[in-house]
Amino acid sequence: KPKELGSINAHESWVTSLIKIDDDTIISGSPDNTIKIFDISDKTKPKELGSINAHQAGITSLIKIDENTIISGSNDKTIKIFDISDKTKPKEIGSINA
Repeated sequence: KPKELGSINAHESWVTSLIKIDDDTIISGSPDNTIKIFDISDKTKPKELGSINAHQAGITSLIKIDENTIISGSNDKTIKIFDISDKTKPKEIGSINA
């Protein structure tokens, strides 16, 4: 039977998107309009590294381009590109109105 190692309760709403960046980093998106970056190197004590508040509506999708770049989609009809090379200070580097 699988055993839960840890839990993350960082969003004000449910999680709609989740991606793995590397063995120690995951990113989640939520209808609370935020994208959160987490260090999961200690599986029993995951910690939030950074947060992105660039959308005006809920996050519907996330995709990893490479270890330093992600793209998000939102109900605000935008697609945004982020540089996450500094996971504590992610930066928006592009936006497309869909």
